[in-house]
Amino acid sequence: MNPGLTGRIEKPPLLFLLATTTPSWLDRTLWPAVALLGVCLWYFQVSGADIAIQDHLFDFEKGRWLVDKEAWWPTFWFHKLPKWLIIAFGVFLLLRVYVAPRWKKWAWFRPAPLAPVWVVVLCLAITPIVVAILKANTHVFCPWDVDRYGGKEIYLKTWTGYDDTNRPVKCGNCWPAGHASGGFALVAVASLALTRRGQVLGTLAGLTVGSIMGVYQMVKGAHYLSDTLVTLLLAWIIHLLLRKLLRLHDSSKKDAAPAV
Repeated sequence: MNPGLTGRIEKPPLLFLLATTTPSWLDRTLWPAVALLGVCLWYFQVSGADIAIQDHLFDFEKGRWLVDKEAWWPTFWFHKLPKWLIIAFGVFLLLRVYVAPRWKKWAWFRPAPLAPVWVVVLCLAITPIVVAILKANTHVFCPWDVDRYGGKEIYLKTWTGYDDTNRPVKCGNCWPAGHASGGFALVAVASLALTRRGQVLGTLAGLTVGSIMGVYQMVKGAHYLSDTLVTLLLAWIIHLLLRKLLRLHDSSKKDAAPAV
């Protein structure tokens, strides 16, 4: 009989290091993601793509965005509710690890492996923190702040500094996209999957949630496309670095039919 099924359940440590094996397709995307981040930073700095896209989301005749930032229903469905659900999801994962194995009344609640759970939980926590630090130090204004869209500040690209003639009294706090960071951090759900198909679906789930949250911010004038894409790439890179830090092994299986 397996002693793990009958013996005392040991309290799992905070971080559980699994043995390393051959990197999965997830891990092999780290350096391409870093390179893509560099390309993204360069492209939006030398092009006018941000403004060109944002112009289509602003009604110049009426002087307003496609979505009113003060509207209650869009704010609830696309701003408040997603944040609550993401936090609840992180708590749910921790319960699977630290509560389910110990309470008899939770016997139906099968615990999850510890390392993949911490990859997700830490990604959900660290990604918004990294984005918040960048937002506080890059001093980029939101679209709704700039004079082109009815604001008071001049539009400058992310890496274009202010001089003495145009230095604002108050610095901006809008690059990269903070709200979408929690949604994009859900790409780490891919690390919970045991099959390649599951990993792809987990990645798509994070991309979908983050994109919905990011597009909502764009259509109400809170962020440019570059803000959102940079946040996506940062979330993916942080996810992969956490996999390396926790030495998460690749237990995924190809979705092929078993041999007869």
